[in-house]
Amino acid sequence: MAKNNNFSRVLQTDYLKYRKSLVPWITLFYPFLTVSLITIIYFGMEEVPDRPLFDFSRNLLLVASFFLPFYLALLITQINFTENRIQGWKILYAQPVPKAFFFLSKISVIFICSLATLMLFLIFSIISAKSLGLYTPGSFISDLSNNFFPAFLKLLVVYLSASLMMAIQFFLSVRFRNFILPMGIGIAAAILPIAIFITLGIAGIIQGQGGLAKILRIDPYTLPYSFTFDFGALVNPDYLGVIPKFYVIGSVLLAIVVYILTYIDHTRRNTL
Repeated sequence: MAKNNNFSRVLQTDYLKYRKSLVPWITLFYPFLTVSLITIIYFGMEEVPDRPLFDFSRNLLLVASFFLPFYLALLITQINFTENRIQGWKILYAQPVPKAFFFLSKISVIFICSLATLMLFLIFSIISAKSLGLYTPGSFISDLSNNFFPAFLKLLVVYLSASLMMAIQFFLSVRFRNFILPMGIGIAAAILPIAIFITLGIAGIIQGQGGLAKILRIDPYTLPYSFTFDFGALVNPDYLGVIPKFYVIGSVLLAIVVYILTYIDHTRRNTL
């Protein structure tokens, strides 16, 4: 019971530390920007799709998935940079509290923020859909169930597929004490592969629909949005994209391994 109380105190301390930092603004900005972009596009449409709410939710899924690695890279780097810039880890590890609690607290903050973005996506999307009139009058709830929530549930899978990317970014952000280097590596890992592969596609080296998506699954930073390049919607209007279970499960399991190795390495370096 005492250990649980200690962890709760550590988590509460982190909450107080981050609530006045950039972390809440980063968490708010990601879903707000994504929904705003889709909303602006729909405001400018001359013709409304046959299934406007489904089309809206699918576009939201695609854009949110593409921006997810950038949001997570920024969030995770900012959280750990808060400690790095004041040599906070050595101070924390000197406290009479298990070192793992401080480490787990940072990870918990990241996951809480990620869950918060999902809730904000849901709230902002419903507000936008109602303001745009993308639902059938008198059947808003059934419209949400049939045409919105399938895409929202798919976004949950996208978040799970980002597990390994999150663990790697966590390692980078605690291994390098500045902000620019881990953030730069994260952005490069999320954007350079697609630039290279698109170039290869233009050159004819990669051919056929889905070829790019299969290659992007190899990179943990591009895995969350890899399905956006398989173009299944061209042949199936209900298609939302697929991230194979093997990659999702593999991402979660490997993330656990990376977190453990990061903890071992980080505590060794900061307690010598």
